[in-house]
Amino acid sequence: MSSYRRAWRKAPEVCSCRLATDFRSRRNIPAHYSISFGRGERVRTFALRPSVLAGLLSIVPLLALGCLALTLLFIFRDDLLASLMSRQAEMAAMRTQSSR
Repeated sequence: MSSYRRAWRKAPEVCSCRLATDFRSRRNIPAHYSISFGRGERVRTFALRPSVLAGLLSIVPLLALGCLALTLLFIFRDDLLASLMSRQAEMAAMRTQSSR
């Protein structure tokens, strides 16, 4: 037990712990981002907070995914409708044969 106590007493000397003030300060995050649109002599500037900018940028992949899904729907929709119509025609033919 005495060796354990000695090691415990020596630990702060061996361990070089730093306080939080010793580390580099955090990077300064801007309070807003500025987006400017210019046309001729008119310039319009918008200030966006980082959270709003992140929200707007997260919408872009969702819109792209929606466009892709809609395109695939239009591509495969014709085949789907054609197969449903042929199936309905087959069922109607079977009904007429069974009623005779």
